[in-house]
Amino acid sequence: MTLRELAAQPAPEDLAATLATRYRRVTLAAREGGERVTIDLDVAMESMDRREVALRDDMALVETKTDGDDGTFDAVLTSMRCEPTSISKYRLGVGLLVAPDPQSARLERLRRCFLARTD
Repeated sequence: MTLRELAAQPAPEDLAATLATRYRRVTLAAREGGERVTIDLDVAMESMDRREVALRDDMALVETKTDGDDGTFDAVLTSMRCEPTSISKYRLGVGLLVAPDPQSARLERLRRCFLARTD
């Protein structure tokens, strides 16, 4: 089955939209080697009942990828006292807006980076 054929199929009845996530992304890639950095700005998440949270304006989500050990940008982040953590924007958004997340205690410092939006 092709992607086009799959997309023409109705969604299973037990699937429903849960969360909309928006962000602007900047990607930096090393000219040599495999190091890459993505920086997500203006991150906002909205539940289907229109509640919304947004990443504070003074923050960004940064992801680094390297072929081996820590890369140059990892060293820069470490020097700025940025602690690495593994997150899913979707799971974080669901935990903030839709349903309690059993891992929420682990993500409490991330929760403080998001503000409720009231437009």
